[in-house]
Amino acid sequence: MSNTNQNEKYKERRNSRAQVALLEDTTQISGKQRAEALVVDGVRIARTVSTFCRIALLYKWSKVQARLAVMMESDKGEKDNDKETVSHREKAHARGAQLALELCRKNGGVFVKFGQHAASLKGALPRQYIEALGTLQDRAQARPLAEVMATLEEEIGAEALRDLVAHVDEEAVGCASLAQVHRAELRDGRIVALKVQHRDLLRVLRSDLHLVKYLDAAAAWLFANEGFSLAWAVREFEENLTRELDFLEEAQNCERSAGYFARDPRLRGKVRVPGVHWELTTPRLVCMDYIKGIPIAKVDELKRAGVEPSRVASIVLDAFAAMIFEYGFVHCDPHPGNLLVCPESDSSKELSIALLDHGLYRDLGSRFRRGNCQLWEAMILQDQAALRTACEDMGMPSLWDLMPFIFVNRTVDTRATLGDRARLTSAELQEIKDRLGIADLGLASVGSLADKLPDDMVLVLKTMHLVKDLNDMLGGSNRNRFLVYAKAAVRGDDAGMAPYTLRWSLFQARFYLNEARTRAWLDASGPSSQAEPVQQSLSAVMSESFDP
Repeated sequence: MSNTNQNEKYKERRNSRAQVALLEDTTQISGKQRAEALVVDGVRIARTVSTFCRIALLYKWSKVQARLAVMMESDKGEKDNDKETVSHREKAHARGAQLALELCRKNGGVFVKFGQHAASLKGALPRQYIEALGTLQDRAQARPLAEVMATLEEEIGAEALRDLVAHVDEEAVGCASLAQVHRAELRDGRIVALKVQHRDLLRVLRSDLHLVKYLDAAAAWLFANEGFSLAWAVREFEENLTRELDFLEEAQNCERSAGYFARDPRLRGKVRVPGVHWELTTPRLVCMDYIKGIPIAKVDELKRAGVEPSRVASIVLDAFAAMIFEYGFVHCDPHPGNLLVCPESDSSKELSIALLDHGLYRDLGSRFRRGNCQLWEAMILQDQAALRTACEDMGMPSLWDLMPFIFVNRTVDTRATLGDRARLTSAELQEIKDRLGIADLGLASVGSLADKLPDDMVLVLKTMHLVKDLNDMLGGSNRNRFLVYAKAAVRGDDAGMAPYTLRWSLFQARFYLNEARTRAWLDASGPSSQAEPVQQSLSAVMSESFDP
């Protein structure tokens, strides 16, 4: 029987199984093991509550210190008092970030995953937390091979393991908070990657998730005056985690994504997705082709291998633009650890990237996908009427004039060329605050905005921010990124009868005419007007100061 037929047989068998209860521990354990687990859970809970209380006291004490400083030096002006408050708050941020990082590392598992999730919320958390929790992206501590082999036997059986697998490398090639990956050789000589979920992970998930929710509710109550709430982020985290824990879903995502790229002549051969081996795939185990490559974050190594980073950036942008605007099936976790660069070789004459870790995808409906295409066309062209229509169709009519600011660095009526970076005036900033219904741009604004956006848009926004980070790292420009998205949006906006080439030609004509008018206005207005336009993104709004 061919490998393809074998995979179809195993795939049908796996898919017919009842879905695993992802957030419940169904493993039978002894009384002694249960007692040990309760002790471990008690220690984790006590450590978490203790850290939370220390961080909360840090912020309360920082406010007291700032008030005392103002009272003792009443001769200071308002600006000096503000600086004193900011100084104490910054110190609290720095210490609190280190305490949070220490907690995530000690508790491990879900806490590491939640810390990684928090680190991706640029703008939603202070800079110190983003920087500290960002270190959790580094390699986690791998579990022993004996533990991995025990999981393999539980998942496929000892006899099947002997029949199918010839060798498993002792050292993991990758390890994360939920699973680790080992290179292995099958009996038929194929080299594969085995992604194995950590043992006892499901047992602590339920209590950890409840604990995080309780702490968020407590923080929202303690800091109600600051408008603090990350409930939206916790909901998103729980939903995404549920998906990531089902490796059968990851395998299905992998095959579906590979199918899209294989059928796309522009990206076929440029984007590689590992093939799935269903005979070794279960809810806690996924077996895929082993792909060798250079981690995308190692830019110097890419250059030594003769790879121009700008070429890599181009493939990454084209791939994610196609997923968002054309396929409607989006890989939502494009951090650097999930992309490899495969240079040209004798067997492959084309530079390519490999997409790894397919646990988190978003399946966009056709209505949302087309609406998003029309939204991007309108934002790039600064077409206010089309913007209103697109936002109404997507269920966010009150945000039509904010969407260009959020996505493409400029407000709906800003006189700035695409990709420009400038600062908002205080009047523009106040207008945005009023539109969001908040007193200040901070943690509350992100939650307020997220509550107004469709769930699909929140995931698309997060994915685009991660792609932006990759593009910046590889030396790409914002202007080119926006134009790549616009081109994919025009291609994906297939509701009309006109062919793509005609639609894209007409779009370009309108865009460059609008850019020419903007440049002429800037030249005629003089240099003082050029300080007016835009902020880089909503994230930057919440992390930078503004001109008075």
